[in-house]
This record gives sequence, structure tokens and C-alpha cells, in this order.
Amino acid sequence: MTVCWLVVNILLGVGMQVVAEAVALGATLDLPRALLFDTLAKTAIVAPAVGDN
Repeated sequence: MTVCWLVVNILLGVGMQVVAEAVALGATLDLPRALLFDTLAKTAIVAPAVGDN
């Protein structure tokens, strides 16, 4: 079971890195912050982590 959690944690870590890179790119391109976060929240990568909040 511990090895399985390691695999899951690697996947989550990589997903967080991708989101961070997307936010940095959006900021560099001067996208409005609210638009960027609203759009990212609708993606398959971010949406499961955000939930229905």
C-alpha cells in the first residue's frame, strides 16, 4: 500500500507543478488573475482538487 501512495503522490506533485507553470505563464502574458483562475478551475487537472467550493 505504501508504494501505491508514493505513485499517487508523485502524480499529485507533478499536477501541482503543471498548474504552477500555467499560472506563471498566464501572469507573464498579463492575463487577468480572476479570468486565469476561473478558467483553470474548469480544467480536468485543477477541478478535482478544487471541489465544489
